[in-house]
Amino acid sequence: MNDTFSHQKHNRPAGVVVATARAERAAVLGNDPSVRVQGMATDLVLAFKIGVQAGADYIVVDGDLLDGLGPASLQNLFHLYPEMACVVVGGTGGMLMPGDWAGNRHVVVEGWHKVAEAIRGAEPRPAGPEPKGGEAVLQITKPPPPLVSSQLKRLEPAPSADPVDGHAPASHLMPPQVCVVFGPKGGVGKTTLAVNVAAMVASRTKSPTLLLDFDFRGNNAWVHLGLGQGPTVIDFLPALEAGGKPSMAEFVRVHKASGLHLLAGPDRPQLAEFVNERQAVRIVDVSRRLYQYVVIDTPPGPDSELVYACLEAATMGILVTTDDAASLQLTRMAVDTLRQLGTTSTQHVHLVLNQVSDPPLLDAGEIARFLGMPIAGSIPAAPRVFKSGVLEGHPVGLDSHDPATAALLQVAGLVSPGLVAFLPSAPGPRRYWTRMWGHVRRGSQ
Repeated sequence: MNDTFSHQKHNRPAGVVVATARAERAAVLGNDPSVRVQGMATDLVLAFKIGVQAGADYIVVDGDLLDGLGPASLQNLFHLYPEMACVVVGGTGGMLMPGDWAGNRHVVVEGWHKVAEAIRGAEPRPAGPEPKGGEAVLQITKPPPPLVSSQLKRLEPAPSADPVDGHAPASHLMPPQVCVVFGPKGGVGKTTLAVNVAAMVASRTKSPTLLLDFDFRGNNAWVHLGLGQGPTVIDFLPALEAGGKPSMAEFVRVHKASGLHLLAGPDRPQLAEFVNERQAVRIVDVSRRLYQYVVIDTPPGPDSELVYACLEAATMGILVTTDDAASLQLTRMAVDTLRQLGTTSTQHVHLVLNQVSDPPLLDAGEIARFLGMPIAGSIPAAPRVFKSGVLEGHPVGLDSHDPATAALLQVAGLVSPGLVAFLPSAPGPRRYWTRMWGHVRRGSQ
């Protein structure tokens, strides 16, 4: 957020991210036209990070989350994220009192019904006014002491449970996100991108995430993830056709390093014809009830009926292409077709340029003008890095410091705007024969 009160200047609803463990409390805000809920988290730190990523105007904090935390903890968040304004809703147990902290950016209200009213009435004012009517001005008079390790541990987001394992997932106000990854032809790195984006979203959000391998004749997402043979979409069809609300628990394979779940395609190309577009759309509908994020890998080509059917059922799409002439020509055909169908809005279909050489063959601006779409992401060519990732069954985006990882994170942020933009520590050295042995062992399973 560049300006705490920019929503007033531009006469638009205030964007808020809600920090609460009880979604029904935050749902009150969704009924007020002056407030636009951009996301929800059950953890304070994660809520502030999502707010910065999403460009929110306010973080609305459930006071119950402050139980057991000292004032220094919240003060540290204010200093770490000075661009965010904060509304604390009740339940502070006396921790926040009038005159405690300076500034006009933070306010305490009595209940959730008072949040929108406080935001509508927010305006720049000098520090130190007398609080009135259920509000308390928060004042920061000096930098807080640094957090000790025990406080940091308590502030870190707790991993969300997975519905397929029978545990309740973390609550979200954001509706389930369904992303279709498609390309104009084979060889553009569509599956590699889909696998990496899905694994990064699962690993970094700790939210239930599913990868649907709908490239029924290709079916090699499981190879990228280093998963052995197992159930496929063909095994799931009887449960799907039985009606009701089928469970996917016994039909998915789990990538333990990221927490990503995979519904694999048929294990033989000849079985592809047994899955039609209607069934694929039904699988998507079932998946969105069980998972917060669903990423779909699709068959290559600009004329796949399955791709268009999935796009109709999805919340967004990622069109993957490369900067060679053949790919760009076919991509333009795909864009023209999508435009005729009314699905090329930049809010729904994003263009990602993959395998970009250094220096690039064509200027990105020229490509965008040729295709009539802005470029939402650009992945540098790193064939050795990606091949090593496939060999190890470990997506590059999970622990690599290669420039491709930062670019992949930007693309993953299209699926989950609240992704925390950080790179984990570098992995320890691995011997080539160790990677080869892991590959051979998985292939024999």
